[in-house]
Amino acid sequence: MSASQPLGLGLGILDVLQDDDSLRSALLRTPASDHAKLRQTCSRIREIIDSPLFAQERSEDGFAEVSVSLVLPQHDDDDNDNGDDDFDSEQYNDLGYIGEYGETSSEATILVDGNKAGTISMQLLPLDSQYNFHEVGDSISDELQEITTLFFTPPEHQRECIHLGDSISDELQEITTLFFTPRGTPTRVHSIKQAYQEFLAQDQQYRDNCFLYITTFELKAPYRTTSSNIGALALRYLLKTVLNLRWTLAMYIPYGRTLMTKEEMDLKYDVELPPRQPPTDEYMNIFRTKTIQDMRQFLRAGFAQVKETVLNTDCYHVFCVPSFLEEELLSHDEALAIPIKTRPKPPPKLSENAQALLAFMVSSCSSRRGYSETIMSWQVPALEHPLMRSGALSITAMQEQAQESRQQAQYSRQQFESLGPSVMATEPALREQLDIAEALVEKSQALVEESRQTLQQGFQNIARLQIEEVEQKLQEFDTNVRSKVTQRVEEFGHGIILQSNSIHACASNLEGSYVEMLMGFLPSDQKTQAMNGFDQHIGVTPLMLAASKIVDNTRDKQLQTCRLLLNLDANKDIVDASGMTALGRFRDSQRSSNDFCISMMPSRAGRDQDANEQHNQQMEALLMPSSGPTEADDTILEDDDPPDNEDDAVWDDFDDDDDDAD
Repeated sequence: MSASQPLGLGLGILDVLQDDDSLRSALLRTPASDHAKLRQTCSRIREIIDSPLFAQERSEDGFAEVSVSLVLPQHDDDDNDNGDDDFDSEQYNDLGYIGEYGETSSEATILVDGNKAGTISMQLLPLDSQYNFHEVGDSISDELQEITTLFFTPPEHQRECIHLGDSISDELQEITTLFFTPRGTPTRVHSIKQAYQEFLAQDQQYRDNCFLYITTFELKAPYRTTSSNIGALALRYLLKTVLNLRWTLAMYIPYGRTLMTKEEMDLKYDVELPPRQPPTDEYMNIFRTKTIQDMRQFLRAGFAQVKETVLNTDCYHVFCVPSFLEEELLSHDEALAIPIKTRPKPPPKLSENAQALLAFMVSSCSSRRGYSETIMSWQVPALEHPLMRSGALSITAMQEQAQESRQQAQYSRQQFESLGPSVMATEPALREQLDIAEALVEKSQALVEESRQTLQQGFQNIARLQIEEVEQKLQEFDTNVRSKVTQRVEEFGHGIILQSNSIHACASNLEGSYVEMLMGFLPSDQKTQAMNGFDQHIGVTPLMLAASKIVDNTRDKQLQTCRLLLNLDANKDIVDASGMTALGRFRDSQRSSNDFCISMMPSRAGRDQDANEQHNQQMEALLMPSSGPTEADDTILEDDDPPDNEDDAVWDDFDDDDDDAD
């Protein structure tokens, strides 16, 4: 075949296919390996092959050839010989950079018809690690910025990469705590737990039990259309070929910005408004649409949406286990037909008057909490109060000196008595000295006790006066709050209380007295709605908010507030959109608090265990629904208990290491 007649497309065919649409339709079906030679035949074919429309139609019609190639850091042997290269081969495996906890950071290039069409960044976290999985997620986030900057990113893009690393840090930390137990078991959300456990029960051939977190997935403009299958094909190639047998659970957070054009990005802020303004409504509408579009290419590849967390988080999540990929790739229409659970549109903004009342009550709660904390600061033993620090130190020194004198006197008495009765009878002067020394010890101890009582009495007098003064100020403050609320109700009507969500805000701050005050302004037929209605923004009742308050030194206040709300006819059987009652909300907050302590402050993890257990028992009994916990309530408790096998030893070692570090 001559150069003028390559690959079966002779001049005769060009004569027949006189219009560009027909010619493009024929060229779409040619292998990518032939495009270079085809471009050399004539300018007309070259223009068609080089056009963005050609690339887009090949991807939409299923003719594009898609592959994924890992990007590994370049290593220059010459620089290494000169001592100028920091490359350490032990920090890498065949997938990428190996971190402190055995996690692997990788980057890959998406190739379409042999040309770069996009990039993928990802993290592989071992699920059978001996480390606390939540701490691993948090620590990996700290490493991510350095990894992406040093090994994968050209200098001109380092600023964007640093910002990306920071955002990925928040996402990865949220994912590890939201979906995984501290031991790395993805059992906290029912849909993921079921799919993961079913897969492991069927297939044990996977050599690496790893969690794959796809941090970024970006395609060039021609391949971003909803009808293109490039994204889905690239994901399949990555998961089934590049990472075959290397992962057991994959997750991704859809992100609309990756599909937005520059023109759409420019709509984010109104140039006529001052800085630090919220994004425009037009931009947010486009962002939401593009986020769903980004999700659909993952659904088309075989991923599934995590629907349980839609209303409780600021983003969407999709997940996949290897068995999901056994099905055929979905068509465009099939992917569009998959129902997606979306967050409801934000509620209408509060009226200016309602917003003012809400802000006033939130501020009042904060001020009232300050008064309460001041009172509590005086309700401590005298020797523990900062005001008595110097006196406490003096008494402590006196106690130590008295104890030392007692020990010396006891030792001397023992030595004297060891001489025997005959010797003791001949040494009356020595016996008298011992009696005097012991009497002085008793006198010094009495002096210490007298000083302690004097200090305590003085502190109690000061504390009583201080508490009385603060209580008087608090009473005056509460009277002023009631007066101002009365003025607003008289001016705008009692409906302003419901419109402002002020009862929810006060319940969240555990200020039961303000809840009771606000309820007093409402007519009887509206009190049930006020006490059991859902907050417009997060969809929870006042009781759920009070129950989910993470407490430390306010356990009694949380218990009292929940009791008050129940006495005001709060319904503990109501469930939120995730299926949890107030009991489930309480359990979830306790789990989050425990996770945080274990990961970030391990020295506090077991502190006040008896008090915590007693509080938990009281709250469980108080909030228990009439028909028992819901499935969502009980799911929170599943799989969070320590294992009953030899892994305990490993986990104990981890805890010991944390104690040593502190």
